[in-house]
Amino acid sequence: MFSPGSPLEQLGRHQFSLRDADYAERFGYSRSIIVVAGRNAGVIWLHREANRIHIVDLAIVPDLRGGGIASQVLTGVLREAMASNAPVTLTVERVNVDALRLYLRFGFRIIEESDARDVLDLQMEWLPPRDSKPI
Repeated sequence: MFSPGSPLEQLGRHQFSLRDADYAERFGYSRSIIVVAGRNAGVIWLHREANRIHIVDLAIVPDLRGGGIASQVLTGVLREAMASNAPVTLTVERVNVDALRLYLRFGFRIIEESDARDVLDLQMEWLPPRDSKPI
């Protein structure tokens, strides 16, 4: 964690603001700060359309990764999708092995690969089960 007001903390806030503005312009999103035990643990940006939910970004602070926070957040998103019978889509970098493993474990499948940004991105999709039962 950075000291409040330190140059690194200010840089982190600036980068977050830039990312937030970019997502707002490109996606028209909703953003939720993930709080665990009174601490900001991460953030999720969602773009909800009439027929799908797109996870624009899901980020957990590094020292809290691996503790099930992303799984809990993802479960909530998939429950919402099941309630409206909507697919969930996202993009993940192939090198982000932990995130890729998480999405595959939740039943996402790779539907497309692209290398438009000098990295290999995987487009993924989750479809609600036909007999939609709560997760």
